[in-house]
Order: sequence, then structure tokens, then C-alpha cells
Amino acid sequence: MNSNPGDDLLTDVVRAHESGELSDDELVAMFYVLIVAGFETSVNLVANGVLALHPTQDDGVVVAELSSDATALATGSTFQQRSVSIVTVRDGRITLFRDYWYPWAVIEALGGPEAFARAAESVSR
Repeated sequence: MNSNPGDDLLTDVVRAHESGELSDDELVAMFYVLIVAGFETSVNLVANGVLALHPTQDDGVVVAELSSDATALATGSTFQQRSVSIVTVRDGRITLFRDYWYPWAVIEALGGPEAFARAAESVSR
């Protein structure tokens, strides 16, 4: 580790790995979750946070519960999006990534089902 570690999430994740709380595969999976969450944040989210990391029987599987305060770019409406990401790592490589989220929050922020349907129709043309 760096001789001057910072007071940030990445340093905390590395410390957890060095202390044996995270396996090598869990470390890779956690960084992947953070990279994906960071990308989504830079694209369209106001704030993003890891609510919980849930333990699993398999050291190569990380289950992360995330919460995001987001803005629908089309309407300017804000909403909260909660999701669960499951990342499986084998031999230092991500072999599976699943992201489960609640689409109704997005539909409502876009103006409801009718507005969402109109937007979907215009995209499919």
C-alpha cells in the first residue's frame, strides 16, 4: 500500500483486502462495482453510494446494494434509484456481472407510463 494512504473508499477497500477481509477475487469484484457505479455517476447521477456489501458463501461473489440519487435528463425530474449488483470473479477475471434495478422510478421520473411509451416509440423508429 501507498506510504501515505488516503481517507477514501478505495483505500478502505485495499485495507480490507490486506487485512484478509476481502479475497483477491472479492477485491477485483468490488473495484469493478465501484468503476461501474462511478461511470454511471459521471453520466447521469447526482450522488451514488454503496449501502451494503452482503456476505456470500463464495469468496468470488460480491453482492452490493447501491443507492443513487439521479436526474432524468429528458425531464429534469430527480428520483432515487436502488439496485443490487452481483459480481462473480474467477481467477482474477470477472465471469459474471448482474445488475438488478427498479425501473418504475425511472418511468415515473420520465413523466409516467404514457410519456415513457411515447419516448420508447420515438427511439424505435
